[in-house]
Amino acid sequence: MFFPPNEMLFGTSDFNVSQVALFFSQTSEKVENFSDKSVMTNLSVGASISTPWVAGSAEFSHETKNRTAEKGSNIKSVFKVEVPIGIFTLPRPSELKNSKIKLNDDFKSFVNKYLEDHPDCTREKIQEAMTERFGDVVPQSVKIGVACYTTDITKLEESQSLEAVSNSFAASVKGAYGCFSGGGHAGYGQGSSNKEGNSSQDKTFTFSAIAGSLPDPNNPMSVADYRVLPISWRIIDFGDEFTPVYDYLDEDVKDHLNKIQSSTTSVNTDKTHLYPGQSLDRGDQLITSGFRLIMQHDGDLALYCGPYSNLLWNTDTAKSKACRLICEGSGNLALVDNDGRTHWASNTAGKGIQRFVLKDNGNFVGYKGEEIIWQTETANKFSIDGTSMFKGATLRKGNKLVSSSGKEELRLRMDGNLEWCGQNGGPQLLSFSSKSNTQELHFDGRALCAISRQTKLVATRMVWSIRISLQSLARFTLIDGQALKGYDRDGKLIVVESMHSLSRSYCPSSQ
Repeated sequence: MFFPPNEMLFGTSDFNVSQVALFFSQTSEKVENFSDKSVMTNLSVGASISTPWVAGSAEFSHETKNRTAEKGSNIKSVFKVEVPIGIFTLPRPSELKNSKIKLNDDFKSFVNKYLEDHPDCTREKIQEAMTERFGDVVPQSVKIGVACYTTDITKLEESQSLEAVSNSFAASVKGAYGCFSGGGHAGYGQGSSNKEGNSSQDKTFTFSAIAGSLPDPNNPMSVADYRVLPISWRIIDFGDEFTPVYDYLDEDVKDHLNKIQSSTTSVNTDKTHLYPGQSLDRGDQLITSGFRLIMQHDGDLALYCGPYSNLLWNTDTAKSKACRLICEGSGNLALVDNDGRTHWASNTAGKGIQRFVLKDNGNFVGYKGEEIIWQTETANKFSIDGTSMFKGATLRKGNKLVSSSGKEELRLRMDGNLEWCGQNGGPQLLSFSSKSNTQELHFDGRALCAISRQTKLVATRMVWSIRISLQSLARFTLIDGQALKGYDRDGKLIVVESMHSLSRSYCPSSQ
């Protein structure tokens, strides 16, 4: 994708000579999630990185120490010795003009040439071809040098953290070679070496050099002999910052791709998934039992719950020119207008998201495999039938709860006050605030708290509250008979509050 100029780069901002003679590092991961190609680094610059080896990469968004592997899991561990030469700093799209490293002409002409050869192709096909040829992300820094590694597969006899597995494996390797006694940890650790591998333990490890065979198979430090042979240098590591390949396309090419996408892709209203290359135009929606995510005609992307359309989440882009939600090939969601301008984005480009799903619990989630990378955090906020509000839920202006019979309603009015309407009376105000900036009603488990709008100048604050219970509730339900029932997480009834007692619990904020 890139090619360097025909001149010396040493000493320039594009290439920094390494000031460190030796690194060693280790990692452990479930076998099914591991890819040996990262260890061998037989990758072109910008290749798709689908491996846990590159900690912090677009495909590795969690720390090993925070994850636990279950009993019976097969864990693959790698211990790697690096002798770095230097680091290439690849230019971002905005830096290409002033960088000596330029885009390859094949990349710049790829899309147009592909369209000439495949005039009836879809945008997804173009993206697949571009990814196969150039990858889907570009690392901003690439370490060049020589390295060797050894691997081991262990079946866990009990559940434990991947950090513990990694540290145990590293201890075994270091114990077998005295040259690693200089330190090291899970991640990067600099070690010193006398270049003599004293294999003193009964367990031995076979090291393989990325550049080929080791000069001395019994001594991993002998990989340093290749340092003086440029023909043996390889990509041995990436940094932790990545840019989608798509971002390097010229603007006219991007516009061309967007036009192809809008004419060839859409999402049926009975679908719950959104994949890279698909879009939602005005009026299109994802639907699951009780929930719908709709690209509204006013430019807002909104998630609603239940038959009374309680708003769970939105992008707050109403009255904008946004007309289409695009799931980009990079894994980013973007709300764009007809001119291609972005009005909102999920900011998930390069994080490995393979699909977005509207779940049956009301959560809209971006997945990499089965790992949640991005979400609206709207799971289980309201009951699907619209009768209950769970702890942590928010009632927006105009939203309401309705009893199962449909005869009683609890509504947050547009003036910011809470109103009850019942078969035997009403409407009855439960709050009496004149604060026009009341925007939403939050249930914290004990009380309904009216929250003012947050702006750049005024912080979010409570305007008034109505206490429901002295204990923390998991949910409350509006029932017939002018009352609320409060339940704990096990479904046990904790409290029954009448509308009359709620109105007496109204408490204006003194803030």
